[in-house]
Amino acid sequence: MHTTLVSTQQLFDHLGEWRAFDCRHDLMKPALGEQQYSEAHIPGALFAHMDRDLSAPKNGKNGRHPLPDPATFVAWLGKQGLKKDDQVVCYDAANGSAAARLWWMLRWVGHKSVAVLDGGIAKWLKEGRPVDAAVAKPKPTTSSAATSPASAPVPTAVKPVSVPAAAVPKADVTFEDPSGIRDGMEYGEVTKRFGPPSLKLTTGPDQETLCYTKNDTNVDVTVRSGKVAAVQKTPAASIH
Repeated sequence: MHTTLVSTQQLFDHLGEWRAFDCRHDLMKPALGEQQYSEAHIPGALFAHMDRDLSAPKNGKNGRHPLPDPATFVAWLGKQGLKKDDQVVCYDAANGSAAARLWWMLRWVGHKSVAVLDGGIAKWLKEGRPVDAAVAKPKPTTSSAATSPASAPVPTAVKPVSVPAAAVPKADVTFEDPSGIRDGMEYGEVTKRFGPPSLKLTTGPDQETLCYTKNDTNVDVTVRSGKVAAVQKTPAASIH
């Protein structure tokens, strides 16, 4: 199981076995990512549109990319033929910021086996690896999630208003007991004690969520204005 980064070689070695999602997105040109996907993508990859598939409809008050209802998102995953044991690899143009959105959302609904492609399709192309324009047509599956998202809770005090700031996945860290993290602790003290997070997301104005993953445990540390505001440790569930 891969839960943070995978290399282009690893994905190449598992083409046809792992599930790849192309998440390319341009904030100024929302249609560009899907156009690029239609022209060339990693073989077997499906497209995940930031606005259509990974966000809820905007109402003028819920930000640029509000999170969809978990059940709606899981229904979309079912249409993509995702199974609970599938290894998923998310990629975008290069830096991982768009791919991190899907990475986080899959964890949010309990799918553990998801990683970001290191270097994105830019590195894949630079290495001369294969691409095609064929669109896979997977057989839909019936997926279900917990009533509440299992492993990446969104704070209710400040709703998400932006896409993930950057994908900075590192190797899994030792993070067995988060009890040493207290509300009000400085951001720097968290990373000093527990190392860099598997992923760091912008989840609201002046707010970030540090996502740590170790074995079958997810720990999400919400930092607001530079200080810890909430900590949640949950076992990683699976989509059925």
